[in-house]
Amino acid sequence: MCSHNLEFQYINPSTQVALFSFSVDKSVSPTNITWNVYYGLMNSSSDTHNWTLFTNMIKYRNIWFFGAYTTNFTASNQLFQENRNIAFWRFEVVYTIGQEKSLSALNFEINQPPTPGICSIAPSNGKTTTKFNISCGGWNDTDGIKDYSFYAWTKNPDHRLMLGTSLMMRFELRLPAGDGNSSLVVVIMQARDHLNSVTEVNIGNVSVVADTDVINSFVEAIKITSKSNSTMSDKNPLVQLLNNNNSYVTAQVVTTVSQVFNEMNIKSIELAVKMGIPLANIGVSLLGIRKVDMRSESSSNASFYQTMKQELNDHASAREYLMKTMNSSATITSSNILLLQSSSLAQLTQVTNQLTRSTCILASNKCQAISLALQNITAQISFEDTQIIANHIIQCATNVLSAISMPLHQRAMVLDLDLDATKTSINKDVTDSESNYTNPNLLNDTDKSLHQRNLDEQNLITKIIANQVNETMTTITAALKVHLNVGQNMTVNTTAVFVSWEMGLKTFLINKTIHPFDHAQIRLPSTLNSNLSDNDVFSLRSVVQPLALPSRTHSQVNTSMSAMVSFSVLNSNGTEIPIHTDEEHAIEIIIPRDPYFVMPPMTLYNVTSLRDSKQQFYFHLINITQLNENLTVSLHVEMRPSNQKLSYLLIFKFDSEPPLNIEINDIDGWYLLCSSNIASDGIHTYFINNNRTAGRQSIVFGFRELSSNELCSYDLLTPPISDKPFHFSSDYELRTFTSACYYLDSNNDWQSDGLLVGPMTNHYQTQCFTTHLTTFFSAYSNAPSTVTENAMLPVNDQINVGMNFSSSFHSCHDDDDDNNNTHISAIQRSIVNIKPEISSRKSFYFLRQTEKQFHRTQSMSANQNVSVQ
Repeated sequence: MCSHNLEFQYINPSTQVALFSFSVDKSVSPTNITWNVYYGLMNSSSDTHNWTLFTNMIKYRNIWFFGAYTTNFTASNQLFQENRNIAFWRFEVVYTIGQEKSLSALNFEINQPPTPGICSIAPSNGKTTTKFNISCGGWNDTDGIKDYSFYAWTKNPDHRLMLGTSLMMRFELRLPAGDGNSSLVVVIMQARDHLNSVTEVNIGNVSVVADTDVINSFVEAIKITSKSNSTMSDKNPLVQLLNNNNSYVTAQVVTTVSQVFNEMNIKSIELAVKMGIPLANIGVSLLGIRKVDMRSESSSNASFYQTMKQELNDHASAREYLMKTMNSSATITSSNILLLQSSSLAQLTQVTNQLTRSTCILASNKCQAISLALQNITAQISFEDTQIIANHIIQCATNVLSAISMPLHQRAMVLDLDLDATKTSINKDVTDSESNYTNPNLLNDTDKSLHQRNLDEQNLITKIIANQVNETMTTITAALKVHLNVGQNMTVNTTAVFVSWEMGLKTFLINKTIHPFDHAQIRLPSTLNSNLSDNDVFSLRSVVQPLALPSRTHSQVNTSMSAMVSFSVLNSNGTEIPIHTDEEHAIEIIIPRDPYFVMPPMTLYNVTSLRDSKQQFYFHLINITQLNENLTVSLHVEMRPSNQKLSYLLIFKFDSEPPLNIEINDIDGWYLLCSSNIASDGIHTYFINNNRTAGRQSIVFGFRELSSNELCSYDLLTPPISDKPFHFSSDYELRTFTSACYYLDSNNDWQSDGLLVGPMTNHYQTQCFTTHLTTFFSAYSNAPSTVTENAMLPVNDQINVGMNFSSSFHSCHDDDDDNNNTHISAIQRSIVNIKPEISSRKSFYFLRQTEKQFHRTQSMSANQNVSVQ
């Protein structure tokens, strides 16, 4: 990005400068390397420059300056932006070899950007199909104007959209619809000289509304063409524009139409909430959103659901058509084309539940092609342009990966175009054209065959795209590595994806914490094991994506509400460096749960009507039998008494009833639920980690209400014991759920070795401790309200049931999913089944220390009540 000028090299004030040095004598190694920065002022009398040392290098270390004591040095564009009055800079490197010093320096002159002229846009208002004309004049630069680029933004200037580039001072473009009642769109122009220095001006604000008639007719034309399998009619204005084979016009149409669809989807989501449609079934939430208001104004409306489904399919068809048109547009030849196409792709793929398999494949291919093109030219373009292109590509790739995974997680409707493609595939397999033989096995159950075949197709494409996204991420990492120096980082932080790249040394890893947003965190310990030396330079890559990858065997785990978190350490070749730690110094990963997740209601137990002269506790049984013995599950028990002034003793035992009285003490754990420590929401919470449940078939836990004479203190070393039969003066509500931590191995199977669920797991996040780095997911499973055996009697019957523990259990049955609470009749014992989850055989010393601190915190605060055993 530098241009020679005899003694000086030109540098653009909007770009960073990266310098590289080496010792001419390869046989010696310097004992010290130091970079110095000077600024120069022209001495008019002698026609020379007076150089003054820039003394704030230490102050701005790892802010403006990076690698000041290494062979490579970088000064960010902030140095030039904050010192605009300085036109000359000198960068000097000093090598110390024994007692001798050797130095070399480069001098730079700021390449002044083009002198602004005037620009106008007409008309001042219009629709998304309106042709707006931009005219500029009076722009000058000693190096000549190279080109003009045009951008627009509506809500946030950081989310600007590129609309095209022109060599002329006149340009035609279509604008996206504006935001709010005023529908304002801010139009920006950048003039660039032949040495790539840029001047940016705001052309003006234009009022633009969506041309819904044209867009609707465009969607309708696509539907007709799809049904009749005919050629697309060119009567629609958008089709005419797309048929011009102009890459700029194509990108403008893709951007403007996609943006209208994206806004319509936001309104549909808002209506879906009001109509009581579970958002978790129709989409994935945006990253970083802490909470979503799920309050509905009415019960689920069947007609609205069908209307929304039709809109999803219509827009999915239109996006596929746009993607196919874009895929056939001009080949990638310059950074401007990369900026244009990557920006359009990010818009087109934004609504992930409207992307068909075909759209996903084409978009993923296009994103990868752009990433490869970026890698090829990254050394010739500025770091700033590389950042923008990488940002768009990463969003596109993540959107596609989420989209292809959503149907497998049951997080999106199956689109009609995907089913049609599957039907076509089945018909080819069913009928042999030569022998006219029909396969009866596939025709016996057409619906089942179609559903299963569609899942198989989705699984196959998901695996391909997942690998392709990984390759795209690797390519982007390589492109950014050219521009990043030690201590320097680049972050993509959008509602679609969070990615952070950072160049560092081994010491950078010690106690490092990355906190992208609420309920997401990566924290490294003070001790790590690796083959890194202290001077090895490597790159750190952290990624948070909104949806976990589906497992090869979906019945094993439920990760459908989990985000995907990964942390990688890469060497200079982009190869991942294995990082391990021990159990005492575990790596902490906080994995967010989708805000669309709705916690099931608690179940009310009418225990006040119970009387039993033989039992000291009211017992609940939870089945934790695992289909895969390598996977374990942690258990969370939430109990809310109707009278929050009461205290309780909780006991449990694995695989059998936990007897506790004066004569027998055969329990695996106990905990006091003290009224003084109840949470602000009136709920006591108890947690058993997945190491303790490993290899177990069930957990039986019991509650006993403490009398007014019994002390409830966390200082007690033994549980309070009583031979009196239980007596409850207040009913309570109960909710049980499981959580787990996983990683996906090379065979696309979930594994949990080296992982432990932490005590800070709650409704919004899963805390995981791990001894190695990879890509992590979490799982959540509700305790079902019914079992296959005896159903619980309704609470209105008020019938007391007493049974022998060894002979039978009664279940908690929820007959009304719409109620906030499930009322359960008073019985002796209850049984709850829990779906299989994960497994881990190891116990972390670090977590045990965390648990001890956690208990001490619990006894001091009434805002949270989570116990750990």
